[in-house]
Amino acid sequence: MNQTTLSPPAFNLSQPSLTIKNSEGQIVKGFEVLAYVIILVVAFIGNSFLIMAYRRNVSGQMRSIYNLLVASIAASDLLLAVWSIPERITRVLTDDAWLVDGVLGIALCKVVNFVEKVSITVSFLHLGALAIDRFLAVFYPCKSMVSIRSSKITVAIIWGFSICYWGPILYFGGLGVKDGQTVCAVREFTPYWEYWYVLFLVLLFATLVLILVLYLLVAFKLWLRKLPGHQMSSILKGVDRSKRRMARMISIIVAAFYICFLPYGIGWISCSYLVVKPKAICNPVYKFVSILVLHSNCSINPIICFLFNLQYRLEWKISLQDPLGLHVNSMRKIYSRRKSSTTTDFMMAVGQNNSK
Repeated sequence: MNQTTLSPPAFNLSQPSLTIKNSEGQIVKGFEVLAYVIILVVAFIGNSFLIMAYRRNVSGQMRSIYNLLVASIAASDLLLAVWSIPERITRVLTDDAWLVDGVLGIALCKVVNFVEKVSITVSFLHLGALAIDRFLAVFYPCKSMVSIRSSKITVAIIWGFSICYWGPILYFGGLGVKDGQTVCAVREFTPYWEYWYVLFLVLLFATLVLILVLYLLVAFKLWLRKLPGHQMSSILKGVDRSKRRMARMISIIVAAFYICFLPYGIGWISCSYLVVKPKAICNPVYKFVSILVLHSNCSINPIICFLFNLQYRLEWKISLQDPLGLHVNSMRKIYSRRKSSTTTDFMMAVGQNNSK
């Protein structure tokens, strides 16, 4: 008798509460999906432009070692955006459930995880290569120690190493069942995964130490040295300003990558290697935010390049004038003539200044 009288009020009280929670959950999911969509759109457009700018080279100034490495980073960021972000969006909408079963589902699970890890590895190894390039350019400006050909070989080695290192994902990755729903997993099926992943973390932070050391040396060289003489000051000042801008932009790209990776790395270490899992880190909210911040990096690099590099802004203007690339050759000739004319005028001005 008591159960009969109490059950209707309990049911009536819980129904509005469940409705409010469901509506709040849908709103939160909407904002989460929107954040990923914005990152995907910016990353796709921005990184596609960086690659296109390097290939077109209308201004005649894009075929440098630095721009080659930036274009390669853009390719890895583009892969991450196209493969990983749509999968993250479906996870948000389905509460981490994997929608595709069978052979296709297993293949997609393997490829998505493989591309994500390869992209991260390629990015930070390229940042190390950029630091080495800047170091050599500043400390040995009169020696051609690195060529475009050797840089292409370096890019190929970085991609090859990253693909080989994470190749086991294509074997061990697969689908499992957790809490009654299908999930995609790698570590659960991989023996000794702790050692495999910790080597990656050691390589990641060792590269960071190398980058910091090289940039400290570059900063010391650029900002503290004195320019010799008055006759060469006009030329050397221009070169120094260019090197400072380049070093500043690369340092911002490096800082952005490690800042975006840091929350993800902290969560990775804390929830995978610590005996006592910190509740402030090992929870769904922190996991989502850290992964979102990690993926946001693939949309940040194009913005940094556009803001800090005049060459990319020029190529962007040219792309807007000719988006389909139908007049690339003719526009390249126009900018080539402008460049040679500007160089001649500059050298004449320097000659007149020296004669005085």
